[in-house]
Amino acid sequence: MKLALKIPPPVVALTFGLLMWLVDKQVPGGQLEFGMQLPAAIVFAIAGAALVVTSVLAFRKASTTIDPFRPDETSHLVVDGVFRYSRNPMYVSLALVLIGWAVWLGSVLNLVVLALFISYMTVIQIKPEEKALRSLFGEPYEKYCSNVRRWI
Repeated sequence: MKLALKIPPPVVALTFGLLMWLVDKQVPGGQLEFGMQLPAAIVFAIAGAALVVTSVLAFRKASTTIDPFRPDETSHLVVDGVFRYSRNPMYVSLALVLIGWAVWLGSVLNLVVLALFISYMTVIQIKPEEKALRSLFGEPYEKYCSNVRRWI
């Protein structure tokens, strides 16, 4: 089963990052500035980068695909490491980078953009992936879903 989605998740995140920048530049007011803004933004971005690397390594170790367009090619259900805490740490990593970007920009309205990103990813990417994984792995996947949250 190939997903209907045609836009890679990192491109989706980049698009929402651009939208955050536009909101910051075009919508007046709602700015939040604090002394540790840059270090906080960097911490979120580094956490996102570390999480994606850890996630990809877990998939490589299990010899399974990371291709978000072909969940039917998944050969193993990865449930250990960071996958004990989130069923979608790669998407969480994108959200963390966007949080870092939002913190750096300082526009409170970008929290809305972040919520839209999470909603988009859940409906357009994650739910179709879950359907494919349910059909592939059945009860073990259902049990995993009942024990581990979709995001965090």
